[in-house]
Amino acid sequence: MSKFYLILFSAILFSSCTSIPIFQKTTDNNEGYKVQDLDSKNNFRVTIQLPSIPSSDKLVRYYGFRAVGEECLARGFHFFDVGELTTHIFEGFCFTSSTRKSLAATFDKKELQKNPIHFIVESLNKKSRSQLKINDEILMVNEKPLASVGQLKSLIFAEAENKKTSVDLKIRRKNSELNITELLADFKNSTYGQGDLEDLRLKIK
Repeated sequence: MSKFYLILFSAILFSSCTSIPIFQKTTDNNEGYKVQDLDSKNNFRVTIQLPSIPSSDKLVRYYGFRAVGEECLARGFHFFDVGELTTHIFEGFCFTSSTRKSLAATFDKKELQKNPIHFIVESLNKKSRSQLKINDEILMVNEKPLASVGQLKSLIFAEAENKKTSVDLKIRRKNSELNITELLADFKNSTYGQGDLEDLRLKIK
């Protein structure tokens, strides 16, 4: 092998090695993730810091999800969910089971990917009591305009933690805007668990 190709091979090998981020919790500006506690033990914010690595959005997303899962486990919770606030900032929600209080609605994924985002109800998942209807668009929760899925999760989580049983919604139904009060419901199998955390550990080691 010529000296040129040896140098080229070494450079590629070094590049591939350095593209793998170190998974670690940090309290300073080093590479890793930082945790900021919010209002309760089971709610916190994670900031991903990978300054020296040109990471893809998908890799940073896996990193953030694993950080939330590990942090919840360290706090004694085996189930978790993640609110994606930005590409590098995530809100963590910890649960004692896979069931949690929720609107129990599923939204049109294509509409969630648009900018601006649209929360179009696609399914109510057999919710027994609901004022929502299929194809309703949720515009506001408790008078707060919705800008992201992460924000919606955060608002609903806060209400559930405060033992609230319902939320005030502003919706668009066909060509009319309506104000309704929607009950929160037990939404089963709506969190991530230890199997999901194991998968994340394989992606981000």
